[in-house]
Amino acid sequence: MAHSLKDKSKHIFSHLRREKLDQQRLIKRSVLLRYGVAALSVGIAVLIKVLLGPILVQETSFLLVIPAIMISAWYGGLGPGLAATASATLIIDYLYLPPLYTFSDLSIKAVPLGVFVLEGVIFSLIVTRFRSVRKALRQSERLYRSVIERTAENIFLVDVKTRRILKTNAALQNSLGYTAKELRQMKLYDIVAHDKESVDANIERVLVKGERCFVGKRRYRRKDGSLLEVEVNASVINYE
Repeated sequence: MAHSLKDKSKHIFSHLRREKLDQQRLIKRSVLLRYGVAALSVGIAVLIKVLLGPILVQETSFLLVIPAIMISAWYGGLGPGLAATASATLIIDYLYLPPLYTFSDLSIKAVPLGVFVLEGVIFSLIVTRFRSVRKALRQSERLYRSVIERTAENIFLVDVKTRRILKTNAALQNSLGYTAKELRQMKLYDIVAHDKESVDANIERVLVKGERCFVGKRRYRRKDGSLLEVEVNASVINYE
């Protein structure tokens, strides 16, 4: 029995170690892919310049590489964006800025190159920041779906100007018997079993208070015509 447990412990340890190695390989592969995309983007931009060189003006070298830098920063982050800027700077300096096939020194001729480096850094920072904001929004959306849509409480979002129902969770849909698509085509008046003036008065009261407001017991109309009585709390979400 003791021998069996010892073998099992070895197996578990080996399994955990293998998982750790797999994670390290994935991280390494991800880094290589991110910087590989940066190198490929710059390479394609330079190739386009080589193939279309006779019909392109000299300044086009810089313009062709800017999208490559933006793609690198968007896909890989700040590091690959800066790497694309550095590699593109060296390639353009060596192949397209006079004197050809030499690197510029700290002279007036290197000013356009310095401006390009500054632009590349700025574009990388902007794109990376936009990427991180977009990622945060996606994470927030996933959090909303995991918390709000799975909660047992009935939750819905209404446009106060049109009184149109914008968003509902699964609990409300199940309670009223409507699908999410059906509810999005309805107004608050369609599901609240009270007169229109009472509904409007409650909305105005919530707007004045702003924060979480206890509306009271309200009756909602199910799809089959029966009524559901619930206690309602409301809050204002301002998108401006």
